[in-house]
Amino acid sequence: MGKVADRTGIDCYIVGGIVRDLVLGKKNLDLDIVLEGDAISFAKNVNEDFGGKLNTYDGFGTASVILKNGFVVDFATARKERYAKPGALPTVRRGSLKDDLYRRDFTINALAISIRKDSFGELVDEFGGLRDIKSKKIRVLHDKSFIDDPTRILRGVRFEQRFDFKFEQRTSELLIRALEKRRERNVKAPRYFVEFKKLLAENDPVKGLKRLKVLGGLDFLTGKNKISFVLMSNVHKNIIEIKKKDIFDNKNWWLIYFMSIIKVLDDFTFNNILGKFHFKKEEKVSILYSREVELIIKRLSEKEILPSQVYEILNRLNGDVVVFTRACSKSSLVSSRIDRYLTKDRNVKLSITGKDLKAFGVESGKRIGEILETVLYWKIDNNINLKREEISLAKQLALL
Repeated sequence: MGKVADRTGIDCYIVGGIVRDLVLGKKNLDLDIVLEGDAISFAKNVNEDFGGKLNTYDGFGTASVILKNGFVVDFATARKERYAKPGALPTVRRGSLKDDLYRRDFTINALAISIRKDSFGELVDEFGGLRDIKSKKIRVLHDKSFIDDPTRILRGVRFEQRFDFKFEQRTSELLIRALEKRRERNVKAPRYFVEFKKLLAENDPVKGLKRLKVLGGLDFLTGKNKISFVLMSNVHKNIIEIKKKDIFDNKNWWLIYFMSIIKVLDDFTFNNILGKFHFKKEEKVSILYSREVELIIKRLSEKEILPSQVYEILNRLNGDVVVFTRACSKSSLVSSRIDRYLTKDRNVKLSITGKDLKAFGVESGKRIGEILETVLYWKIDNNINLKREEISLAKQLALL
């Protein structure tokens, strides 16, 4: 890309979080390129060289190139922003690199590195971002930062806890004032919640939530309700164990943590949250089931329960609810039963089908489903893998 910049004569920089993480020595594969020129035209040139897939967004002056290996590079023309009113999405127009860095949330994210040949690797630090990284400070670039974009409140807490930094004193004062004045209300609730989900997706969101609670930043969600950090800490401990065991390929860890927040809220707040924020249909179902997790755990605690009965209880639930149940469990017996379901029983399949049953006289309809289900449960309980044994049992059941 530096060669394309040299060939076209456009000043070109990597910017933002990836620069911050290079300084910190942390892995970051979000590659953002800012140019003092036409980003879309530049991205087209890069795409011709790499042979990837080009997506352009003319209204924003941005583009992305998806390389053949799936790696994504985002391109943007350097721009400046103006907020018509607090919390509104900004209007943008072309600007300099300094303008582009000034519109960012914190100084630690307002760094750029040149990739032109003659200046390759040079750090552009207009606002003291390198100083703040070294002193472990989170600092806004101007006093209206949290007013212009209140989602920066959540972002600031997320970075503070992720890197073990501290808010610089003036920034802390501005953040607390923004929360006291309920500036988050100036942002549409779904947009604010998108940023909150990112906090829940951190490796240890409990730290961030505790910090947000101290600052008064959880009221937008819970009102005057208290959330259970004891429950959340237990859930977090169990999630770490689940991840280590690699027993469930879950992409929605944020939702597991969110369910541990919402399950203890009163009915009014619970229902208000479901209506106020945007959830996918399956996410909403999971959240509703979060209120029943104690009943599910109670059933799974029964002394004489069979693996097939565990399967019957859990298989009607979506994966997020199963993992949430596992994360809420304090019983090693219940945990082991859920682990068996996740690693083994949910993957058990029958070798026979309805076609086999019809071959020895079972009529189409409900009866076929009942027999196949009984054989499946028997297979789970007895660890049988031979098709002839499945057929033998199915024939016996067909005669009843």
